[in-house]
Amino acid sequence: MNSKMRAGALRTTSLPLRRLLNASVIKRSTIEPKLSRYCYSTQTLSNRSNNDSENNKTFYVTTPIFYVNGPPHIGHLSSGLLADAMVRWKKLNGRKAFLATGTDEHGSKVEQAAQSKGVSPQQYSDEISSLFRKLFDTANIEYNDFIRTTEPRHITAVQAMWDKLVKSGHIYLGEYKGWYCVSDEAFLGEDEVEEKEVNGIKGMYSKFSQNKVEWVVEKNYMFRLSKFQEPILNWIKENPDVIVPSMRSGMITHILTTSLVDLSVSRPASRTGWGISVPGDPSQVIYVWLDALTNYLTVAGFPLFGTGEKSEKNNSLNSVNTNNNSNNSSTQITKSSDLWPADVHVIGKDIIKFHSIYWPAFLIGAGLPLPKKVLAHAHWTVQRKKMSKSLGNVIDPFIEIEKHGVDPVRYFLLRDGGLVDDGDWSESTFYARFQGDLANTFGNLFARTLSPALNPDKKWPQVYYPSPSSSDSAFISELNKLHEQVDPLYSNGEFTKGILVVISLLYDANKMINDTAPWTMAKGKPNENLDRLSQIIYMSLEYIRICTLHLFPIIPQTCAKIFELLGIDASNINVQKVSQYGYDYSLGNKSGPPSKTVLLFNTKSLGQS
Repeated sequence: MNSKMRAGALRTTSLPLRRLLNASVIKRSTIEPKLSRYCYSTQTLSNRSNNDSENNKTFYVTTPIFYVNGPPHIGHLSSGLLADAMVRWKKLNGRKAFLATGTDEHGSKVEQAAQSKGVSPQQYSDEISSLFRKLFDTANIEYNDFIRTTEPRHITAVQAMWDKLVKSGHIYLGEYKGWYCVSDEAFLGEDEVEEKEVNGIKGMYSKFSQNKVEWVVEKNYMFRLSKFQEPILNWIKENPDVIVPSMRSGMITHILTTSLVDLSVSRPASRTGWGISVPGDPSQVIYVWLDALTNYLTVAGFPLFGTGEKSEKNNSLNSVNTNNNSNNSSTQITKSSDLWPADVHVIGKDIIKFHSIYWPAFLIGAGLPLPKKVLAHAHWTVQRKKMSKSLGNVIDPFIEIEKHGVDPVRYFLLRDGGLVDDGDWSESTFYARFQGDLANTFGNLFARTLSPALNPDKKWPQVYYPSPSSSDSAFISELNKLHEQVDPLYSNGEFTKGILVVISLLYDANKMINDTAPWTMAKGKPNENLDRLSQIIYMSLEYIRICTLHLFPIIPQTCAKIFELLGIDASNINVQKVSQYGYDYSLGNKSGPPSKTVLLFNTKSLGQS
């Protein structure tokens, strides 16, 4: 591959690597004090950030950047929705929040995929990256930055990160002998591979991903990962909630204490040409995971922390033309105090080692604060089978959204997706959730409460406060507890549990309607019946309003429509301030309730009746 095609073929202003290495030779006895110093400074920075007022720092959430070796599937969308829902919830609670996503575009797999299509890696990356952006736009994911690893600003950040690690003595020139998995872009130890036969092909395979591995012997630059065992273990011990769910923390601790060896952080350009060149040594390409992980810093403005300038303005490095200038997002917030450290890295469980071992080691080595949380969610199966091209069961999210609509797909992925256990996609389960939770429970409550038959005069009911001894008080008490029940669940990414709390209240509200039978009261004229009818309608409206507030991060389009019909301004909501019972509907839509029955969810879209 010629130099013009490689993103690694760069002119760099950084010091030649070999000169940096010669100036940074460290004896074994001096490494531990240097690491200790970085560890203390990192801990101090993290504590300082945690002690600041929460609202002074923007809540920074990231998705994994998605590898462009193929188009997006339902699992990619699930990751994006989880991060989007967390950011939306923070904003609803009055917090500044920022969501970053994007695509990882370097490495052997991308190069191979491009060759199979007969196009350049850049052309291929442009095509697949645009599909991910289109999907997230279609699914109403409100990202603030869509980062691509072929962008000049990112190449600048990666090479700056490399220089920091070299100058601090954590990178040295060595030889790697061991197993490498091209599919995972991962170096593996002896205890991470096994000999087996898969689909009639006998060989060595990764125990974790079940992908084939190969034995490689390469002269590479190595990172002193083995020296970071204690700092990372301390990070986990001192921050027991840093890895979610907690059961994955045990797996990381096991790896740290049993098989932590130095990591190859480059590969020969002759073998992996599509990547970012090592500064001062174009014969080597920076390892894709050091490249990819640094994206979180790129978005935050690294290496220009604290300057208030955007990294694009001071990029002095040449790079491959990404041909996507019109689509590039640039961060609106560039000072380190605004974004870094990340508050939550949302990732899939398959890449937890990279985010909970490699990433903190790189950050400690560079003297940078560590992320506050790594949330590693489970995967999606299809009718209890792993999604795979060979089985032909990969779920195309574009097709599902086209069939069912945006909000129903969002609801199902957040309702049934798991942090610990894999979610399972099936049309029958999808329909059961749609029909049972959305159409028959939420939608039915809304349609019945605002039915013109119950309110022919089209007037909003007066605010109703029952006496403490009234049975209605129990309903109101449960409503007023909803925020304190849901907030810790949503904030920890446990949307499945949070959604179930909300839906259970909606079930209660429907039961109240069934038990009180307000339609019988509407037929009569005695004042006491009409008064009671008004009270029931008001309580039901409050169920709808408060539950809608807590479903906004899940099904935002539907919730916005509900608030519009209720005459409530949804543009500047603070859930904490308006999640209590007692809203005066006469202050909103002066024209009164809708004159026709409103169906929020169309079950015909599911091919069901």
